[in-house]
Amino acid sequence: MKENCCSVSIGIPVYNAEKYIERCLDSVLNQTFEDFELLLVDDRGTDNSIQKAKEIIKNHPNGNKVRIVYHERNKGVAEARNTIIDEASGKYLFFMDSDDRISKDAIRLLYEKAERTNADTTWGSFVNIEFDTEKELPAINGLGQYPDLELFGEDQLALYGCQDIKEHLQQSIWNILYSLDFIKSNHLRFKQHGSFDDGIFQAEMQPLVNRAVLMSLIIIIIAQIH
Repeated sequence: MKENCCSVSIGIPVYNAEKYIERCLDSVLNQTFEDFELLLVDDRGTDNSIQKAKEIIKNHPNGNKVRIVYHERNKGVAEARNTIIDEASGKYLFFMDSDDRISKDAIRLLYEKAERTNADTTWGSFVNIEFDTEKELPAINGLGQYPDLELFGEDQLALYGCQDIKEHLQQSIWNILYSLDFIKSNHLRFKQHGSFDDGIFQAEMQPLVNRAVLMSLIIIIIAQIH
């Protein structure tokens, strides 16, 4: 495994995101946490997303933290995330979608919690909004805010997630700080299954986690694009 270049790698697949890439990048580049790299994967969209991203990077004081990785052709979001896994060199990895935003303290809070607890995965709470109006929407699948909880031991995260017929863990991957060593040592990869990519990754990942932390703080903003 390559030596860590920084504490946290943040990875964003970019495909036809021109409408909202500026909001997303600003939320990352303006973090209070400084020891990070930002990986953008150009998945060969048909708009000016990457050009707009380059302009933002050029004019931002933290633009030197950004690296763009280019796919030679469109491969889809699953392969873009696998590229992020391959290219990341931080101790931890945080995935975002290009229409997400994070609070200015998000990475610092997740990182500090992960370091204190030696967690494989550290989960932040989130809010779901309508992109154009900023109106808060019902949480996805009724979830959004987790309890403050430490789940240490074999199968404890998986057992918490399936303790009854209700859904207790969101099946997306954009609100979690992962130990990169945990991902790589377990050979976790994304599989191309359309809208089920995240859920399949979660189903394979959760039973492998021995140390998980849930945080009640809402630090991720998920936009619904219309």
